[in-house]
Amino acid sequence: MGRRRYAARDAEISRAISRGQSIRSIAADYGLAASTVYCIARREGWTWPRGKTQIPRFCDLPGCTNKVPRASNRYCSHTCFVASRRLHFHQCANCQKPVKRGSAKFCSRACYHDYARKYWSAANGERNGRIARDAASGAPHSRIASCHGIHPRTVYNVVLGPVQNDERSCQAPGCNLPTPRRHRRFCSRACLQAWNEQQRPYCLNSCGARARRRSDLFCGPLCRTVYAIRQAHARNQVRDDWIVLAAMLRIPHSEIADRVGISRGYVTIILRRRRRRLLAAGHYRSCFPDDTQ
Repeated sequence: MGRRRYAARDAEISRAISRGQSIRSIAADYGLAASTVYCIARREGWTWPRGKTQIPRFCDLPGCTNKVPRASNRYCSHTCFVASRRLHFHQCANCQKPVKRGSAKFCSRACYHDYARKYWSAANGERNGRIARDAASGAPHSRIASCHGIHPRTVYNVVLGPVQNDERSCQAPGCNLPTPRRHRRFCSRACLQAWNEQQRPYCLNSCGARARRRSDLFCGPLCRTVYAIRQAHARNQVRDDWIVLAAMLRIPHSEIADRVGISRGYVTIILRRRRRRLLAAGHYRSCFPDDTQ
C-alpha cells in the first residue's frame, strides 16, 4: 500500500538521481533519512557497486534495455530469464537449431530418427557391402542373416531397399483413406467405432440387433431367455409327441412317467397343453350328444 501511495515521489527521486543529485541533498529536500532514500533508489533499480557513484542496473539479457525491479535481480522479468537460459542451450545435433530443454540433444523426434538413420547407414556401410556381395553370389537371405547376426528382414532391406509408398489404408468398412501413421489401422476414431460395431455378432435369437460385446451371443437378457425357452421346447418336442401318442393308445400315465423319466403330474400338464379342440363349444356338444347326459 505504501508503494502505491508514494509512487510519484519515488519516481521523482529516481529522476533526481539520474540528474546526478546527491543522496543527502535529495533526503534534505523530501525530509527523509538518507537510508530511506537509498532503499527507494535500490527499489527503483539504482545500485552503488563503486561506492557512492550512482549506476542504474539493467537487465542482463543481451538486447534488453529495461531496468531491473530490484537491486538483487539480474533480469527485468521472467520472460527475459527464460530467454537467457535458452541462450545457453546447445544446438540440435541434426539441424543445428536450438533445443527446447537443456538435457535434450535433438529439437524434435523427426530429427532424432533422421540422425539415427544417417549414423547407422554410415556405421553399417561396410557390413551392407558384404551383405550385397553375398546376396549377389546367390546365398539365401536366412544364411546371410545368421552369418552377420541380424534379422532376415534387415538383409531384405539392404538388398532390395525399404518398401516405398508403404501406406496402409483404413480397415473400417467402406473407408479407403490412408491412415495418418503406418502402424495405425484406422484413419479416425469414427472408423474405429464403425469397425467395432461391425465385429459384434448379431443376436442369436434372430431379433435383428447386435450383441453388446464381441464375445456375447445375445443383445440382452430377454433374448437370452426366449432363446433358451425355444431350445428347450425343441428338445422336448419328440418327448411330448411320444407322450401324446402313448396317451392316445390308452397307456396309463404312471407307466408313461416311468418310461420317460418324469413325474406323473408333469405328464398330465403336457397332455393338457397339447390338447386342441377342432370345433367350437356349441358344435362340440351337438356332435357328441352323450356328453350332455
